[in-house]
Amino acid sequence: MNRPSIRAVLLLGVLVCVGAIASPVGLAAGQTATTVDSCTTIDAPGEYVLTTDVASDDARCIEITASDVTFSGGGHTVSGNGSGYGVVADGSSGLLSNVTVERLVAADWSRGVFYLGVENGTIADTITRDSTEGVGIRASRRITIRNATAYDNALGIAAGGDSTNNTVRDAIAVENKWGIHFELDSGDNTVVDSVARRNTRWGYYAFRNERSNVIENLSLDTARISFVGTNIAARADATPAALPDDRRGIGSYAQVVSAGGRSSSSLSSFTMQYADGMGVDESALELWISSLDDQVWTTVDGSAVNTSANRVSATGIETFGTFGLLALSENGATTMTTTQRSTTTAPTLIEATAITTEASSTTRRTDPESSTTVTTTQTATSATDSTTSLAPRSEQPTTDDTNAASTGTDAATTSGNGPGFDPVVALLALLAAVVLAVRHGRRR
Repeated sequence: MNRPSIRAVLLLGVLVCVGAIASPVGLAAGQTATTVDSCTTIDAPGEYVLTTDVASDDARCIEITASDVTFSGGGHTVSGNGSGYGVVADGSSGLLSNVTVERLVAADWSRGVFYLGVENGTIADTITRDSTEGVGIRASRRITIRNATAYDNALGIAAGGDSTNNTVRDAIAVENKWGIHFELDSGDNTVVDSVARRNTRWGYYAFRNERSNVIENLSLDTARISFVGTNIAARADATPAALPDDRRGIGSYAQVVSAGGRSSSSLSSFTMQYADGMGVDESALELWISSLDDQVWTTVDGSAVNTSANRVSATGIETFGTFGLLALSENGATTMTTTQRSTTTAPTLIEATAITTEASSTTRRTDPESSTTVTTTQTATSATDSTTSLAPRSEQPTTDDTNAASTGTDAATTSGNGPGFDPVVALLALLAAVVLAVRHGRRR
């Protein structure tokens, strides 16, 4: 069956970029933005707007060394040659504060958008791709990463080197090696209403941390989960172990294991969410776990269902493995197959006004100025190693994978309104999305 290429579908985002480029820059009354049309160093407070795409071999294309800076990419792309930094806010010589980078595409860098030594900053409405690290922060605090899409990177969205009290919200990390990643004393962070799917290693990965992180409503391919944990790795499990004869699943499974590192792992609370209309008595749903060693399902102690919130939760988890939501089968017979329903359907364009977090779909933004998204899915592999880290060593980030993103010592290591949006071009992009979706539907 012919299926539209994800990369071909993403070209639709160019239409939206054209609309952003063609539209005037909107600023609050009395403010004037400094225009940027090439790689530069921003060393004074103010608002700056990129007016064209930039391709560069520079080690640092856009470098910010001042506080109180808003840099808007205007929907444009900053592209490199696989090394260096697309946009870097560098506070290595003195802590920076109130730095915002927004409405930008960064492609083919070592790090697409990177904050070092920054506090009270924002990274918003960005797309980072084909880089070692898409969006990264190091030694930074109280940073909000919002509406960031990262794909085809080694690390999609990463925090390392004592980065704490940061928030990742409405983010999409798909088709990376590791989706969302916290390492090296990067605890007390929060991930909210985000998507981590089709990442070849792990959707969420945290290790070498002393403190826990809070994950609220993380959408994997086969589950939506929330948890509080230290040094935890999580991903979808599309092929869970055979279920007990008297139980049925509802297609909600997630592999959650110890990522290890120098510190111990813990999972103080864990929640799986479910949708209505699953064909089971919701009040009978329980949280079960299948260990990675013997593949035997057992109930999780203290499992409790909240039917009004469509959640099943437990606290004080002491074992790791594949979690699943199971219910008693009618007449004692299994009524659903033990192998997860197919998650390899072709990408489909959809129009969305907010991030999609249903377990049956994944979104990937095609343009930082647009709400047009791409639906994708993932089939996950299972861990087999039983070393200190239950995550296989081959699936832990290496220096080559991360370009010393978390352990290197190199120095690089309230925003204004951005450009307007041309409604005609936006309409054309959405119409094109509908046409592709209809054509794909017919093929199915």
